[in-house]
Amino acid sequence: MQGEFGKFYFESKKYEPARLNYEVYFSLNGDSIYPVMLNYGICLYFTSSEEKSVEVLERCVIQQPNDPYPLFYLALDHKKLRNLELSEKYLHSAIEAATPAYLPDLYHHLGQVLGLQRKFPESIAALQKANELDPENKEALFEIATTYEEYNSNKTLALNYYNLYLKEVGEAGKNVDYALSRMKKIKEELFFEE
Repeated sequence: MQGEFGKFYFESKKYEPARLNYEVYFSLNGDSIYPVMLNYGICLYFTSSEEKSVEVLERCVIQQPNDPYPLFYLALDHKKLRNLELSEKYLHSAIEAATPAYLPDLYHHLGQVLGLQRKFPESIAALQKANELDPENKEALFEIATTYEEYNSNKTLALNYYNLYLKEVGEAGKNVDYALSRMKKIKEELFFEE
């Protein structure tokens, strides 16, 4: 019964009660079948229990090595734990195993992880791929702009991507104010360089 409650809460995206119900289910000697373990591992990620999530999801990968879900959430766990190289490896594995619908999110997170490792050209390429696969994800444009700003001494590329981001999102983007302030700063710097 607890397993069914766990599944109900999981599907409702109520991860804390789902996690608690799964834990009761396992304590009552419930089966450790793959879908239950996967859902439990994902709940652990969403309830900030990354180390325990890693343990559970690694068991899932052993059972289903080509399922992109445990690979993706392992990458996110390691991203939170600041194991960035391992996160990158899991993201690459998830991308290889993923169906096309998941690829934009995977490339977006890969771009972020690569950027955190200061692998800027690779980060930009992954973010561009995320935007190419899902043109509705305008925040990837913003992240490309910030990456170019940090990486490239020629701020014109960053300025162009900030401009493209603002054009695409209008006033609806979550980083509009920051993009506007950075554009103003870059334009001032470019003016003084002339």
